[in-house]
Amino acid sequence: MKKHQQNLCKAISILLLAGSSLNAASQDKKDPFELDFPAYLERKGLPRPGYNAHIDMGARDPILQYDLSDANIARMATEFQLAQIAEQKEQSEMALRIYWVLAERGYAPANNRLFEAFRDGTLGLKEDVFVAGFYRDRPRTIEEMRYQQQSIKEWLIRRQKQQEEFTADAIQAAPLSLADIDVHVVGEEHQSLLSKKGSQEVSGLRQRKVVAH
Repeated sequence: MKKHQQNLCKAISILLLAGSSLNAASQDKKDPFELDFPAYLERKGLPRPGYNAHIDMGARDPILQYDLSDANIARMATEFQLAQIAEQKEQSEMALRIYWVLAERGYAPANNRLFEAFRDGTLGLKEDVFVAGFYRDRPRTIEEMRYQQQSIKEWLIRRQKQQEEFTADAIQAAPLSLADIDVHVVGEEHQSLLSKKGSQEVSGLRQRKVVAH
């Protein structure tokens, strides 16, 4: 019985390790390219840019929320033209705000215009090579933006599938039926790791109160 309990604890440890790895992967990565947002832009009332092409934010990546349908792209193209007209009339403040909003909605031409504005110090902005690079390194065309968005979606699906397969393999690695032992596990949080892919025995385990050995 003691050997069986030791083997079961090993299987549970595998599950806990998997959960810890996934939690670590879901956290924001600290990146040397993280944007240092200039204070004068905050004073202008411009929101801090969300999508950073250098930092993987997983399921919380702003690019996943972009509406890049043909209909919405057409609407954004019209707004972009209005910004260009405002710029031609030397209404830089209005043009900047329109470009800024469009860039945060995933409209690549607006990202390109902001790259140029920070590079050259136009539209009421200061020359800033670092911030210019932030916009330069976003996808430069609508097609590239769509491709990047789809790539992240597919990566998240693959990661979820790998998580489920790893959890199922860890459960199957348990050397005996979980219902046959009076098992003691540490903490309620373990129950969530054994939720979706478990058998009837695992379902029975989830209903127990657990204590550490």
